[in-house]
Amino acid sequence: MVAVGATTEHQRRDARRKRALVVAAARAAFAEQGIDVSVDEIVERAGAGTGTIYRHLPHRVALVDAIFEERTAELVEVVERAPACEDTARGLRLLLLASPRELRA
Repeated sequence: MVAVGATTEHQRRDARRKRALVVAAARAAFAEQGIDVSVDEIVERAGAGTGTIYRHLPHRVALVDAIFEERTAELVEVVERAPACEDTARGLRLLLLASPRELRA
């Protein structure tokens, strides 16, 4: 028998996984087709149902916000790594070379 808490944690993990799939699918679709891409296209890319998208991100603005938050976190990580380099020039190179890669996707 599975404990109730374990089931709840599994459900949370599954919900986070599905949300991540939706955000990744939307991110790719927006990059390729623009902000006006259809929800059906995002659903197909995510391999999820329309209800899944609306359950996690109820409108397009929430979807764009989720992508923006994800991208911002990625950029912050790059910015935080650069000063950790002992060689200042190497840290600056890391920042300058990594930033376009991080921003491109």
